[in-house]
Amino acid sequence: MKILHTGDLHLDSPFSSEDISGVEKRREAQRKTLTRIMSLAKEEGCDLMLIAGDLFDSEYVSPTTEKLIKKLFAEAEFPIVISPGNHDPYIDGSFYKRTVFSDNVYIFSSPELQVFELDSLGVSVYGYAFLSASLKDSPLMDTPIPSDSSKYRLLCAHADLSSPISRYAPLTIGDIHRFEFDYSALGHIHNPTDELTNGAQNIRYCGFAEGRSFDERGDGHVLIIDLDEKGCSVTKKKVSCSTYTVESADVSDISTREELVALIHSITSRYEDTDETHVRLYLTGFASDELVDSITSLESECSLNNIYLSIVDETLPALSGTSLKEDISLRGEFYRALLPKLLSDEPSERRRAILALRLGLLAIDGKDLTRRSDE
Repeated sequence: MKILHTGDLHLDSPFSSEDISGVEKRREAQRKTLTRIMSLAKEEGCDLMLIAGDLFDSEYVSPTTEKLIKKLFAEAEFPIVISPGNHDPYIDGSFYKRTVFSDNVYIFSSPELQVFELDSLGVSVYGYAFLSASLKDSPLMDTPIPSDSSKYRLLCAHADLSSPISRYAPLTIGDIHRFEFDYSALGHIHNPTDELTNGAQNIRYCGFAEGRSFDERGDGHVLIIDLDEKGCSVTKKKVSCSTYTVESADVSDISTREELVALIHSITSRYEDTDETHVRLYLTGFASDELVDSITSLESECSLNNIYLSIVDETLPALSGTSLKEDISLRGEFYRALLPKLLSDEPSERRRAILALRLGLLAIDGKDLTRRSDE
């Protein structure tokens, strides 16, 4: 059988850093990603969809999102099982509790382990629901293990494998193994690593489907699971409408604004043929004050139709130590006070001293310090 595993879509996220039109554009991208996911499930011939929590970012669900979900779920030709998470708990007034879904939608409603028996598929899907923003006890701990082994046994859960004292359903690999689940579809960790699951192929976090910030880099995806009596295989499938990525460039050999523009365009051009891409570019190396002054204005100039550029200035001052050492003004005195740290054998100490020197000289000269602030 074939399963689509997703979760952590966080539909209707607030996107508080955007203006009103930007918020709606980002939310629309999330809805497009959900539509892509449902289309992919049909294209792949999936028999079942597992949504491992945080389908929504909060209990607020916009009318547009609500209408779309009811339509997409009703049109699906397979069962959809949902495990409400810490962002979208199963509470009074929630979308889950007040909505009458089509018969193919199954939603867990208790913090204790529940099971949906999907006899037509030969599958038992176990799971639970958050009833608030936290679930401090593991629903698997001390729970009797079912004796029936005639069906595939699946887990669909919003859970935290990273800490036994987590507030977000602290499961353990041992408990999951104890139940002998054929596949465990987990949500909550947006950037999972193999270390979390001990590399187990049949215990997987779905990760994020649509990136919302530079904390969620690369393509958003879902997992397609092929399950048979021999085990399971897992394949990632890209579904995101937008991507976040980070780049860096050394500007030590750059002396003019035109050269800097050319350097930035050489980097952003790599993404011209991609979907919407948010690029955070860290500029490093040594730069003159004149070059630094032009950096902020380049964000909009170097952005393209599908590329949104964010520039972070981490350059160090291109200064003459000889002239500062001999300077009899406050600038020279400040430099000489920092000189022992500027000559330190410890790289991190030198870096802090150089940054302190640049900021201090700007302050002495009465220049604006906020232009170096990092978002």
